[in-house]
Amino acid sequence: MKKFRTVAVATACIIMATVASFSACNSSPIKLENYDTPLDFHTPDQLSYMQGDYEAIAAYAHGVEEKSRPNCITLKWTDSSSSDQYKVEISEFADYSNALTYVVEETEVSVYNLKIATNYYWRVTTEETSAMGTFKTSDVGPRNIYVEGVTNVRDMGGRMTSYGKRMVQGILYRGARLNKSDVNDDGYKTAPQEFVPEITENGIDVFVNQLKIKTEIDIRLLTRNGYPADKPAESTVPGLQYLRIPMNGNSAIGDNAEKVKEFMELLADKNNYPIYYHCNIGTDRTGMLSYLIGGLCGMSEEDLMKDYLFSNFGNIGEAKEPHNSKNKYVELLSAEGDYEGATLRERIENYFISIGVSAETYTAVRDILLGN
Repeated sequence: MKKFRTVAVATACIIMATVASFSACNSSPIKLENYDTPLDFHTPDQLSYMQGDYEAIAAYAHGVEEKSRPNCITLKWTDSSSSDQYKVEISEFADYSNALTYVVEETEVSVYNLKIATNYYWRVTTEETSAMGTFKTSDVGPRNIYVEGVTNVRDMGGRMTSYGKRMVQGILYRGARLNKSDVNDDGYKTAPQEFVPEITENGIDVFVNQLKIKTEIDIRLLTRNGYPADKPAESTVPGLQYLRIPMNGNSAIGDNAEKVKEFMELLADKNNYPIYYHCNIGTDRTGMLSYLIGGLCGMSEEDLMKDYLFSNFGNIGEAKEPHNSKNKYVELLSAEGDYEGATLRERIENYFISIGVSAETYTAVRDILLGN
């Protein structure tokens, strides 16, 4: 990858695609490369898995090495004036508002973490500014995210739902822990003697300046969350609102029911977004909450199971099978399970009502995540 420096945002590697358009009368010496078709940012194994049967996950990932990150995509241009520095702006809007901005020395830039199924505008500036270019990103989900030091990170948004619209991207993220959870000789996680961050400075930069995370929700048990007894309850990422909802295991009922209710009430408050929620490896407890959220918003059971098993691409310590002891909520919420409803969405609504989540609360969450 070519060396580059970012301005106002962290390193970011993209998805790329479509047509770079040029103005015939533009006299800039900079000519942007043309991208005729949407490009996908997943690795070949990730893409093959997402386009196939979720039962085939074992052919691609086993949960014991870091394979969850997206590939890097590179935007290129030519410059007849041979400038020695370029400013690159990439935005969802033609006026370049909220643009990702990079300063590079080569005639290319590599970026991570743009949204799926999204039209982008881009331009390059030296003494003069290039014509406007456009590209579109692939619609293949999930939008997996590269955060240095953290595994198994992805956006809950971007997936098509039964409401005929995609869940909003850039507001709700799931993933693994940001700090180390100590393990003793018997393999049990215990309160450590010191606090050890795992997210790097570059990862923090992505969290703050690119993803703009505002709230971290930590659902690990207090005795297993890597915080010493004298450590203040604050996020590993400076400035984030840090909220604890300790959940014991990944059951959707019993002692966890009140925790699920508390989690939903936090999601119903627009002031908390963008949110990052996690347990230890971002798979079981995090997976259960993600299944409930996605199902509530109308994601299909097929997509929800694929999303659950996508965690096998992360370094989570073990492989997850489609149905196992840690995702019993799938059976609980199935057509043969404990809750009435012709669709998964209806069964999840009835589940929420049974644990005290009001219709007003879960409707507010759905409206936020669907952009209603």
